[in-house]
Amino acid sequence: MKRFLITTADETNWRTDLPILFLGEWCKLYSRKHIWGKLDYEVLPYHWDDRAKLYNDYRYVSQIYEKYLNIVSKKLNDIHEVSYPVQYWRIIIGEWLHFFIEILYDRYSSILYAANTDRIADTWISAAPDWRLIPKDFAAFSKYFISDDYNHYLYSYIIKSIGKIPFQVKTAKHTTEVRNNQEIKKHSSINIFKYIIKQYPFLIPGILNKIIFVASYLQTKDLRKLLFSLGQAPNPYTPKYLDIDYQPDPGMRKSIALDESDDRFESLLNNILFEQIPTVHMEGYAKMHDRALASFPKHPDLIYTANAFSSDEGFKLWAAYNVVNRGTKLIIGQHGGHYGSGLWSTTEDHEINISNNFFTWGWRLNGNTKTVPMPSGSLAGLKRRVKYNPKGEILWVSMSLPRYFYFFYSVPIGSQVINYIQEQERFAKAVSQDVRDLLLLRLYHNDYGWDQEKRWLEIDSNLKIYHGTKSMTQQLQHSRMLISTYNSTTYLESFAANFPTIIFWNPKHWELRDAAKPFFNELHQAGILHYTPESAAAKVNEIYQDPKAWWQQPEIQNTKNNFCDQFAKTSDDWMKEWKKALKSISSK
Repeated sequence: MKRFLITTADETNWRTDLPILFLGEWCKLYSRKHIWGKLDYEVLPYHWDDRAKLYNDYRYVSQIYEKYLNIVSKKLNDIHEVSYPVQYWRIIIGEWLHFFIEILYDRYSSILYAANTDRIADTWISAAPDWRLIPKDFAAFSKYFISDDYNHYLYSYIIKSIGKIPFQVKTAKHTTEVRNNQEIKKHSSINIFKYIIKQYPFLIPGILNKIIFVASYLQTKDLRKLLFSLGQAPNPYTPKYLDIDYQPDPGMRKSIALDESDDRFESLLNNILFEQIPTVHMEGYAKMHDRALASFPKHPDLIYTANAFSSDEGFKLWAAYNVVNRGTKLIIGQHGGHYGSGLWSTTEDHEINISNNFFTWGWRLNGNTKTVPMPSGSLAGLKRRVKYNPKGEILWVSMSLPRYFYFFYSVPIGSQVINYIQEQERFAKAVSQDVRDLLLLRLYHNDYGWDQEKRWLEIDSNLKIYHGTKSMTQQLQHSRMLISTYNSTTYLESFAANFPTIIFWNPKHWELRDAAKPFFNELHQAGILHYTPESAAAKVNEIYQDPKAWWQQPEIQNTKNNFCDQFAKTSDDWMKEWKKALKSISSK
């Protein structure tokens, strides 16, 4: 039976008088179950449910990225009449280019998969191009790629381009914010104190302002001490978001032609790439470049950041300019989990590639001298700050991910997030009633449309769900144990705090690299890491009355400490180690 293809959860593009084929689970908002639950529908299997194919496609698309980074670099040099090397543009536009190519490849693969079923009678697409859906910068793009209307636009573009699916063009009603042609200026009241603080970094003598920290993830007092030890003035510099909003110039963008390709995906990419490049890198580049150099400290020898390289467009322009023109060293510090342990991650690849050195939390990438194992400054002191509460609750921390795939890393993606949610439900059913009474579920702050709280309330209305604003480490002060359910920062922080922790996840969706497997195998053998929710629940049922007694056993502590040396390294002398490393790098 042929069906009407629905690509997103935007119901204005649904036709409900025909049998339906949903492209993926992302189309079915749980809060709209009363609508789609009454329809005659099927859901297309996700093309990356074959995780071996997913890993192979990651490697393939990584090669495409490198090819197109060179192409885009040359084109941007021509457009802006400059002659910067590829590394300059890698720092500035590389993360957007990574994400965009990977997102487009996923949407293309889904549509091709649907077309090859030969089961589609019709679908509705939006008109293209739509200049309202060009992001001004990476921050805007991050909002676009999780939205239904932007994804419907991409699916529409692909459907029209490949010509394998019957379609009708339907005028779209966008909910994504539409730009205007005016530069946005944010005014605030100005007083003398604010003015002095703003100008202070630029009044520091050059010799005392050579090593710059931006978005360091270090505590203020620690950063101040570190700067003093390096012979630098205390610098309250914080990143400035330089907001320049230019409307796209369709004529200029359409005039940029890329060579034809025999590869079907590359042909699609050639047609849409310069339509979609953020305006900050095209129409707004010259003004943003000048503003960035005027707004950031001058003549740094070394720049350190934990995450300003991502969404801070001014920082990227300033850092790239100094790296290629002055030989400034760019150091990026690990700012969370999954690094060094996940089997694949394009953000990890990108951060290492744009930096002179990448400070890890203990691990080293084989054959890559850029990775420098260092004790974590952001994890430092957690053991002193986090206090165990033997009468406290059991803090259960869950995660959420966008309904639409957004970049390659070894986590559940797309429809697979449903499997993750079901695994959490299995854990709740498997714990004893006494344990369930102690559970406090901490949901991720962005639900991404999965309606997790609504699901939980329908399963168990008595389950306690946290709605406060405290950080996870602050919540540990009121807890006796942590339940971590994904490979990210959560359990690394609790390990650094030496706090009783149980971890569980599905190894089919959280693949590990070979170098990390021995350390995770030790966690598994010690009963800290579990690969089914039932196994984790059984362990919690066993130890919940006095989890600290279990945690303090020598074999458990030895396993945890051995793991931390690789993935959550801390030291009472971390500042001395950082000082030595930073001085060595800046002097080269």
